[in-house]
Amino acid sequence: MINYVDVEHSNSVAARFGGESTTIQTVKRMAGYVLSFEMAYLLFLFGGVYNNDPRFSFFPGDITVAFLGLSIGVGMLLLAVPAIRARNPMPGSRYGGLYRQGFFAVAWALAFVLWIIFSKSYTPSVIYAGEKLFNTSIVAVWCTVAGALIMAKSRTRVERFLLLLVILGTVVGIDNIIKFASATFNWKQSNYLTLGRLAGLAAIVSFAFWLRSPLFSTRGFLFLMAFCVNCYMLLIAGGRGPTAGMAMSLMAVPLLSIYAQPKRLLIHKDMFATMLMLLALIAAVVYLLFFSEESFRTLDRFRVLLTGDDVGQSAAERIDFWKKAVLLWYESPWIGHGIGSFPIYYENNDDRAYPHNLILELLAEFGIIGLVLFGALVFSCVYRMSFSRMRKDPILLCAFLLFLNTLINSMSSGDLADNRNLFMALALLAVRPLGDNVNAGTESRPSDIGAPGLRHQNI
Repeated sequence: MINYVDVEHSNSVAARFGGESTTIQTVKRMAGYVLSFEMAYLLFLFGGVYNNDPRFSFFPGDITVAFLGLSIGVGMLLLAVPAIRARNPMPGSRYGGLYRQGFFAVAWALAFVLWIIFSKSYTPSVIYAGEKLFNTSIVAVWCTVAGALIMAKSRTRVERFLLLLVILGTVVGIDNIIKFASATFNWKQSNYLTLGRLAGLAAIVSFAFWLRSPLFSTRGFLFLMAFCVNCYMLLIAGGRGPTAGMAMSLMAVPLLSIYAQPKRLLIHKDMFATMLMLLALIAAVVYLLFFSEESFRTLDRFRVLLTGDDVGQSAAERIDFWKKAVLLWYESPWIGHGIGSFPIYYENNDDRAYPHNLILELLAEFGIIGLVLFGALVFSCVYRMSFSRMRKDPILLCAFLLFLNTLINSMSSGDLADNRNLFMALALLAVRPLGDNVNAGTESRPSDIGAPGLRHQNI
């Protein structure tokens, strides 16, 4: 489960001394991916995809909880190793060998959770508040620890996580596309939003890696096919939020491809590939939306909004949620009404309900203080970011696009506990800069996936 050794480095040593064959090396590398911390963490994040699947009924208990426990156990062991070696800390590391930027991110996450715990002292909720407090604390703290302290300090781990995300999204996409073709796919299943969020994130990573792959390469072709599979999955899943989040996130790529210097404007060639792909997607959606006889549930739900015949029940409910959340914030602007208080004031019911907007939820239940503490957590992860870094570093670009996607999704669906992907993507923004190999134990070389120069020149 723990990848202590850089697989590619060990492979090169074995080859130099006439060691294992390429096939054995490939098998070992794939096994390392499957039996990794990143795999357990990824399966926790998207447990809802397969939790109620009858094909996994043999699994005892809740799959999400099982992988949460497994990832926490392995993660604690990974954190204990540098702590034990703190007498000889790695260059650039402090606090018992912990990654410095990750340390501050976790500290702010704990401060945010402490304020949430304090808000329970004045919330009118009794039942829902306890459930939400437990779930939110686990999600906020563990996702920040896993992303900022364990993965972000090692570019190899972040790269592995992103590749596994593409693989999982593509496999789940193919499985559901087959169901769709055989008329057995049911978009009304309770996990349709989770399916859409997984497909959206996998599509973004596939696109970013395809953009930085050599032209006409096998790797580039595979990433392009993965992108197409996940886009198709978005069309049939039924989630408008995940689809819009994916499209809006990709639109940020051209903006990163243009930057000004004194007396000249530089444009990356990536921009042309991005614009062609976006135009192709827009053309395909317009055709399917207005001219195709084949029905796609996601497009049908968008058509309801575009035609103006009916704003739709879910859209009308969200507007009502947002209005009530704003009114609640006005009543207690600084500290809010406490965790789990929204359903009490909205429908006089101590059961799960939320504004379907992360910012309004923070303001209504935790006030300006809660929003500021959450903002401090965001700043602790992004303060080393820059447009220049994102143009050169595909790993950071992926993390930024994932964060943008999850942030957009959090504005229209899910509560704090539901938005575990947002905390995951936020923590990944703390990834080490390209070429920063201070952690020699896990970074024998910088990542070569989409290394600058493959299709990244100025004109």
